[in-house]
Amino acid sequence: MGASTSSGTSSVSTDGLRRETSRSERARCAATPDLISVWSEPITVAVAPRDALSTPTLSGPATGLAGGRIEFQVSGGASPVGSPFSYIFDWGDGLRSTVPSDQEAPSHFWRRPGEYDVTVMAAGVYPNTISSDWSEPLRVSIELRNAPDLAGHWKRVSASCKRERDRRVCKIKARLLVENAGDDEAGYSMGMVYLSNDGTASSDDRSFGRIRMKPLAPGQQRTVEFSARWSASEGEDRSHLLVALDAGDSLVEYDEENNVVQAHLWEPANQ
Repeated sequence: MGASTSSGTSSVSTDGLRRETSRSERARCAATPDLISVWSEPITVAVAPRDALSTPTLSGPATGLAGGRIEFQVSGGASPVGSPFSYIFDWGDGLRSTVPSDQEAPSHFWRRPGEYDVTVMAAGVYPNTISSDWSEPLRVSIELRNAPDLAGHWKRVSASCKRERDRRVCKIKARLLVENAGDDEAGYSMGMVYLSNDGTASSDDRSFGRIRMKPLAPGQQRTVEFSARWSASEGEDRSHLLVALDAGDSLVEYDEENNVVQAHLWEPANQ
């Protein structure tokens, strides 16, 4: 009978995904322990964990225009055992996309100007749930050019309330002037009308109707008539009339902060 001894070394690759083990053997004579063979030729075995994907690298333009599609390039994210995987993009605007790893030039567009940090990760295809870390962010600056800008003001507002039998009935007649102050056409949009307690838009406002806005050329104005009648609850304090232009957010505008137009109807005690 004889015995054997072994010796080996291990190393980890720079990508952290592969471990290389080098192993050698030699034999010892059982009857004559001092009789030992020379070391065998080493055998190197590369052991790769199945549950690992390298972190991909993202590249692409650093600037773009709102509404314009931008293409990106991705490298890395390889599976050490050849498992299929996809790329998951986080576009920095609340949206994510999953694309096959072999898709050329994944793309995205942003509707609003601003700065967005784009990241990507590699993820195994179901049922393989492995994933990599997120890549370093690529910051993309989106600019806005040739856009509309809706603004407005109330030209006339008349409101009154009176008691009819056992209820209080209120009426409003109003005329709203809407202008496109931008340098591109404003397409069809929808304005929402609300009754407000304090003149600022909030979830507590009472929805009161809608105004369909036709297209406006740059610099063009249009007057919109509005009237309504409703039964007011006792103690209801709705003293302001609001209209939110482009309430459906269908337009990309220069200024998204000037779309709420308010009018003071009455003091609560005078209702």
